[in-house]
Amino acid sequence: MKSEFQFYRVNELTKILSVSRASIYNWLNKGTFPKPIKISDSVNVWRASDIQKWVNDKEGEDIINE
Repeated sequence: MKSEFQFYRVNELTKILSVSRASIYNWLNKGTFPKPIKISDSVNVWRASDIQKWVNDKEGEDIINE
């Protein structure tokens, strides 16, 4: 049975979005990036659906210079 949920860790997001960890955390601090889910003291994950929605909402915008 396939899981309904897919999650990304920050290292995966840097590859998927072609940006640095610093960019992701800067966007988080500005409130312009989806908040992660804390699944343990040292592990944060993002829902794939939240990232896909964020990308779709950003189409046509310059997200690198946000």
